Amino acid sequence: MRTSDIDHSKVGTLEEFIHLLKYGNPELLKTENVSDQSRLLSYLSFLLGSEPVSQQLRDQELFVWPGVEQFFAELFADLHPDLESKANEVFQQGWSFVVGFIGSHNAQHVVRRLLTRLEERFPCFKEAYEQHLLDLVNDFFQPTIGKFLDQNNESIEILSTLFPAIYDLFVSPLATSPSHKNRKLFNFYCNPWIYSPIMNFLAKRDCQNHFSEWPLQWLEERLQAVKLYTNDESWRELVTKSHELLDPSDDLEAFANGCSGLLGEIKTAFHLVKNICHPGDILVFLEDDNRTRAKNKKKNCDLMVIRSGSDGRILIEVKAKSPRHGVEDAEAGMWDDFVSNFNNSISSYLGYLDCKIAPIFGLSLRQSFPLFSAHEGSGYGAVLPLVYQTIANSQTSDNTPANKCQAVKKIETLLRAFFMKPLVLYPTCVPLPSDDARLSERHQLTESVVRKDWVRNIMQKGVDQLQEACKRQVEEGHQVSKLYLSLDLSLSYRLLQDPFSYNDGNVMVSATRKLEEIFQPFRDELSLNGLDIELLLP
Repeated sequence: MRTSDIDHSKVGTLEEFIHLLKYGNPELLKTENVSDQSRLLSYLSFLLGSEPVSQQLRDQELFVWPGVEQFFAELFADLHPDLESKANEVFQQGWSFVVGFIGSHNAQHVVRRLLTRLEERFPCFKEAYEQHLLDLVNDFFQPTIGKFLDQNNESIEILSTLFPAIYDLFVSPLATSPSHKNRKLFNFYCNPWIYSPIMNFLAKRDCQNHFSEWPLQWLEERLQAVKLYTNDESWRELVTKSHELLDPSDDLEAFANGCSGLLGEIKTAFHLVKNICHPGDILVFLEDDNRTRAKNKKKNCDLMVIRSGSDGRILIEVKAKSPRHGVEDAEAGMWDDFVSNFNNSISSYLGYLDCKIAPIFGLSLRQSFPLFSAHEGSGYGAVLPLVYQTIANSQTSDNTPANKCQAVKKIETLLRAFFMKPLVLYPTCVPLPSDDARLSERHQLTESVVRKDWVRNIMQKGVDQLQEACKRQVEEGHQVSKLYLSLDLSLSYRLLQDPFSYNDGNVMVSATRKLEEIFQPFRDELSLNGLDIELLLP
């Protein structure tokens, strides 16, 4: 039977179309008529994009029925040029189907191959997609903190009321100092320790997007508790330290390191007021060591507790794990910590772009990159086990290995991987090991990280600094009763937590035990000199 002999009125409904595809001869549906081609594309678009029909397809696997792929491949090859726009809709929905479909891999592979046929018919689709990705990368790095704050004045006022301590320490200097206005917004969004939740609050306070205020409530609670135990001079020192964080804010990794260090001090101070300070004690934030040495004074430690009713003092030095500590290329590389630390923050910033800079590409971010919608942007890494080595071994545009790049280059490589590589899921994902196997790996890797020289080195530096601060206090006529070395070692998220399991396996317990073991020689040595020192893990 010739195509021209087909009564196309019999395929006037979707049900009839599916019936002919599955049980008839799909070849009989082929047509060169533009209006009929348009209707067939509409059917396909509906099959790819409609949730009820997609559920039906999960059961019936329509796309793997004999002849179906051939039918659509030939339809695409002969599509009229006037149908480019409609074909583009099919192209976008096809990728959404590939990412979100729950069923056999065969159906995904068929749709993926058909999308390749559409690219062959309309090469502009691939060119546009690559241009969209380039636009995204460029737009990601464009906004400044000054323009962002100007857009969110009302949210700043609300934040100053709800979280006054956070505003005083971390938002006020941004809003009042012109010198920081030209700093890049992504440096603040991609700082997961302090600034990312603040930026999320300001950007999404007046939007419908769901966001959690819990990180800000957690930080505000600790700041308010600490403020009750300190004096005006000490609080001013904390304000000074927090404002000085902005000095390196044009360098993402230096900025993040500084924030993680100050957050370690805040967490330690909160632990002290809850567990060690007595009523009437004064918790003191000491002058930053860099400023102390600039005045030719001896080294300071970070915190001091002055006991009520006496001149007895407790000295505390805080060391915090930075993104670079304890990571080597041979063992997951710097990418492991970089992805773990900045994953959700990058996703938050992409959400800001989708919310505030629309449409970037003529389509919304979610329409342009279906993976963003299906797996919450870069957060898909917690859903699909990405082979990080695939990214780390990739080359950047200037042929520099990705794991040797600066932060901006790393983010650019991540953005490309997050949006391009998952479109071919099988080379970038690996089967998930068993729960026991993952737990065993986390125990081994955590112990391996803790055993590295940087742990002992950071303990040595902290102990040396405490001894010098203690000597200074004694020379000034004060009595030092105890020393604390506080380690804020929030180890890699990948090591401490497993998004696929509720079983933490006491990984932190084993890490703590190993840290105490490493610290014992320092405690023994100082005890010979009459100094009582304790390891604190806030």
